[in-house]
Amino acid sequence: GQESSPEGTGDTTTGGGRFNAGIVAAASQYADGSWGDQCAVFAENMIAAAGGPRIFLGNDPAGYQAAWAGWCTEQTWQTVAAGDICQWYDPSGAYSQMHTAIMTSGGSPDTATVVDSNFGTPLNQELVHRGSWSSRNVCFHEGTYKFWRVN
Repeated sequence: GQESSPEGTGDTTTGGGRFNAGIVAAASQYADGSWGDQCAVFAENMIAAAGGPRIFLGNDPAGYQAAWAGWCTEQTWQTVAAGDICQWYDPSGAYSQMHTAIMTSGGSPDTATVVDSNFGTPLNQELVHRGSWSSRNVCFHEGTYKFWRVN
């Protein structure tokens, strides 16, 4: 399940941190099916386009959570907002195929939506897609994720 998180200040669909609106606006410039690179790189690029820090997560997904923690504040379902980042991971480190997505709405696992790149088939197509949060969750170590808000 989701790990415990500090309390945040955003609401479930709007608000969020100082870069959230810009992250969503930057991602909205990419049409479904356009090239967006690897999932983490897409998120990093949207953060930079929003005026946020230039984050480099590296090439080892096992270190992504620690990298996000250096730039972001963890959120919960009660505080996640459009523009926050969802990072799926495997705490055991055994499964390396994790995923990064930008939240476009929050609320609950049943109603939340995302924009991301490099999700779906064929694998490694590096194309931008939009869809439900739950459609990603079932594919990436279901239930093991953290939400991050860029500081």
